[in-house]
Amino acid sequence: MSQTIYDKYGFDAISTIVHDFYGRVLKCDVTAPYFKGYNMERIIKHQTEFLCMLLGGPAKYKGRELEMAHRNLAISEEAFDEVADLLDETLEDHGLTDDEREAVIGAVGATRGVIVRET
Repeated sequence: MSQTIYDKYGFDAISTIVHDFYGRVLKCDVTAPYFKGYNMERIIKHQTEFLCMLLGGPAKYKGRELEMAHRNLAISEEAFDEVADLLDETLEDHGLTDDEREAVIGAVGATRGVIVRET
């Protein structure tokens, strides 16, 4: 049985990564406006659950479907790419290997079609 990324790092490390990631997102001029007026505690909780599930953990994501959650945000290609870059930097800063980061960023990239909705 192979070890998942979740098994290697655990919930606490993933939660720390998500908190750090959103700190960066909220400081970025490109991405911060998308979060104005939203409950960041709730978003961080859902993103932690989602990332844990994505990385092979037992957490089950209970948020709205990705397309529904992002439908009215008019997220640009630039903002999507910036989020992916910030996530990759955060993962690297927290010690994930190149292969682990590539797996996470690949999974995130696969969501582009349901998240990007430029008007």
